[in-house]
Amino acid sequence: LPARTVICVADLPKKGALMTMNLTAFVSG
Repeated sequence: LPARTVICVADLPKKGALMTMNLTAFVSG
């Protein structure tokens, strides 16, 4: 469980960065 939680927590910023990049591309595009 702790390892899976760490993976989830480490994965959150990646998803946030992806959404931010998509949003930026959408706004500038």
